[in-house]
Amino acid sequence: MSTRTRRRFLAAATTSAFAAGCTRGARSTPNKPINLLFLMTDQHHHGVLGCAGNPLVKTPNLDRLAAQGARFTHATCPVPFCSPTRAAIVTGRYPSTLGLWRNIQGRDDPLRLREPFRTYLHHLAARGYRCHQLGKWHLGNVH
Repeated sequence: MSTRTRRRFLAAATTSAFAAGCTRGARSTPNKPINLLFLMTDQHHHGVLGCAGNPLVKTPNLDRLAAQGARFTHATCPVPFCSPTRAAIVTGRYPSTLGLWRNIQGRDDPLRLREPFRTYLHHLAARGYRCHQLGKWHLGNVH
């Protein structure tokens, strides 16, 4: 898939996911910014979750969230490492264009996500959203 096509796909998929997950709030308060929640679980195949039909794994809270939002079931990792893959998810770019080829080892690692690459959090903050990220980051000190 070409870079241009991939970027368009990622932009459309992200916009669709946010819109699909927030339509109820948008209808009830049209002049108020919608609330967005991007939740990513990791280290498993998408079919492991209960919302994907797995009869052995019980994930009732994730199942409820998935029923009200959007699930990505056909995404693949661009590289077999955490940091470059996370960078691809939050920027919509290939790790090779970001200069990331291995995992980042802490906040002060010289290998990190650098300017001018912006994450979706930067774009939302520029539009007045209060943004918070918690959990695994593994992209170094970028703020």
